[in-house]
Amino acid sequence: MNCLLCGNLISTHSENSKNNLTYVCHNCNLTQTVHSEVVKEQYKKDFWLQADHGKIVGTDFNDRKGQDLVLLWNSWYSYCQKHLSNKKNILDIGSGTGISLIMFEKKGFHVTGVEPDPKNTDLINKELKVGHCVNGFIEDLSLDKKFDVIWLTHVIEHVEKPDLLLKKCHDFLKDNGVIFIAVPDCENPSMMKSSTNNPFHLYHFSKKALTELASLSGYQILKCDSLATMTRTIRRIHKVLRKIFLNSLSQKIAPYYPFELTDGKNGYEIRAVLTKI
Repeated sequence: MNCLLCGNLISTHSENSKNNLTYVCHNCNLTQTVHSEVVKEQYKKDFWLQADHGKIVGTDFNDRKGQDLVLLWNSWYSYCQKHLSNKKNILDIGSGTGISLIMFEKKGFHVTGVEPDPKNTDLINKELKVGHCVNGFIEDLSLDKKFDVIWLTHVIEHVEKPDLLLKKCHDFLKDNGVIFIAVPDCENPSMMKSSTNNPFHLYHFSKKALTELASLSGYQILKCDSLATMTRTIRRIHKVLRKIFLNSLSQKIAPYYPFELTDGKNGYEIRAVLTKI
């Protein structure tokens, strides 16, 4: 088979317990898994049950798992906050639990979501005050407006043709708009193992592969970084600072809490902000 990014013939592969083959392109560092069965239809019915987040879809996120999602979203928001100034309309693709739609709406943004699971879609819409979540796959939809921001958090590793997804986003993005992407950091061996064992992941990105994909899809990369989970001790220090009302100090020292930038191979995820060329 040929690499999605560079077109080179790739044959190096391994097989997991589900008979899925994983191929590695040593030229551009992209890894792809070819699944033994089609997974797309599963997003309509049982994906969130398997992901163990089904009980917090469209909630107030007050339980422990919900608060973990809030922390993650706050970290994403901090990462791209300066690129969100003067931007109001947001398209969230693969809305999942609804965390991004609900949090953005609370901050005054006009939100539109796309989610293939009809149950998730209904639960999210019950929580939204003004915004709306559309049921379906973005590849099949025609939207009648353009957006300032497109939000793609842990989505493109799930789609069969991430290059076509990003190219379609051109149609929905304003000329000065931005796309935020987050994917697992598969330069980290433990994250690569986790990603290749995930029955829903089709691609496994390094920072190099993600930036190559963005460039080939017609985008300028405004920033792209690997972020690692803070050590337990450092997390506890910042948790205490925030409890004793020293939020500003904690945010200045650790703007992406509970994550931090890393140059090593210990990243949890890769984040990128793109704009149209």
